[in-house]
Amino acid sequence: MKRWYWIVAVLILMVATLVIVFGQRSTEQKSTDHKQATKQLKSEQKLAEISEDILQGLTPDGYTIKKWVKADINQDKRPDLVLACEAKDLKYDGEGFPPAKILVFADKNGRWQEIWNFQENIPHQGYVVGRNNISDKEPVLTVEDINKDGLVELIFSLTYYYGASGGTINTHIYNYQKDRFVSLLKKPLEHDRNGGVMIDDKKICLYSEKWSDGEASFDPHRYKTQVFHWDGKKYSQKQEFITQAKGDAGRKEVSQNFQRIVQGKPILVKKPAESELMADLYKDSTDIAIKADLKKRWKKAKSPQYILDDYDRRCFQSGQEDIRVLKMLEELTKNKGHILAVRVKSGHPKYDSMSRESDPGWQNISPHSTAQAFDIFYADGVEIGWQASKDGEVRYKAQKKIRQLMKEILEIGRRNSNLLPTQLCVYKQGDILAFSQEAQALYGGYPPDTGLRGMMVGDRYWDRIHVGY
Repeated sequence: MKRWYWIVAVLILMVATLVIVFGQRSTEQKSTDHKQATKQLKSEQKLAEISEDILQGLTPDGYTIKKWVKADINQDKRPDLVLACEAKDLKYDGEGFPPAKILVFADKNGRWQEIWNFQENIPHQGYVVGRNNISDKEPVLTVEDINKDGLVELIFSLTYYYGASGGTINTHIYNYQKDRFVSLLKKPLEHDRNGGVMIDDKKICLYSEKWSDGEASFDPHRYKTQVFHWDGKKYSQKQEFITQAKGDAGRKEVSQNFQRIVQGKPILVKKPAESELMADLYKDSTDIAIKADLKKRWKKAKSPQYILDDYDRRCFQSGQEDIRVLKMLEELTKNKGHILAVRVKSGHPKYDSMSRESDPGWQNISPHSTAQAFDIFYADGVEIGWQASKDGEVRYKAQKKIRQLMKEILEIGRRNSNLLPTQLCVYKQGDILAFSQEAQALYGGYPPDTGLRGMMVGDRYWDRIHVGY
């Protein structure tokens, strides 16, 4: 019996020992798991709790944060940090104004590392701003999967002020694909300060004021509206309409019709006539034949040159042209490589010919009559008159070419003050403002809107760029 007692006692002792050993290991494992969980929680809390010191440390010198958001932008299942920054000092320094910046930081092993720095290279200050016209979806800075493809979009708006009442807002939409940020727009959504952007159900509504003849800056205006649809890769324009109402009622009409489009219903406005979709081009009966002749010659040209009609060629051969006109045309063609179709004196045979380009009631002698000016009708495969096209892509090509030429003319004038024109006109609000901004960037020292004085700032479209001395 004693023998069995000893055997049972040994077995009980062995079981007790095993229980104690495994219990200790279990306790140690739980303790280790708890420490790891606590460490992970603290790490997550560190990322979640974005302190003011962290934000200030990520902000570029001379900048302040307008807004910031936290979201997984690069799809690594860890939160990223997006900052919308603008310059503290808004004074012009002779080199241009510091642009607004959109900065994206990713968590790399517990440290914030910059993975994207977006800014638009412009000669004037960019402000990150938010607007709440009609819809709260007009973005300052937001992150949302607006096209429902599983990738979040980074949406932000940059506003550029160029005077007491002038301003242009560009809305951008990007997402992260294959280790890089990709724009989902063919070009930024540009609208004026009373316009805006609405986003709903894979569709985007862009609206901007459309001035009618005789309307002034503070008058209510109708709204030109464009609706873009997601095609799987980009947002493309599908619809366009102009409101019947003006001002607040016009903005309400935009909102109502956009919601009807989202719901698949027809809009409540009549289809506008062609004249409503396109602003009236400046028309001159004398110039129609001149333009037609120049267009034929321009289409045949293959190398950089300036193209004249027969009348202007005879004037140049006899030395009637102003030397500044000749030199500027040579700069634009021989040095800049453009193919230009231009009119100098043609259509203004008399020395004291009155200008046909001025508004009614403004009478002055045309500089064309003394060959001290030239008009560019066609440039490098682009018609200047395309700026009034209802086709967005065609209109964009004209705008881009217009602003390129205006910028180059100013730069040439900067290098050679004798070639700086006293007249550089295209009579469309956005292009005149661009001219004023370029002039300020090159020469500086005056308020941004000074260059607009004496110029038309309504949407009257010319079919030419006028350069005069």
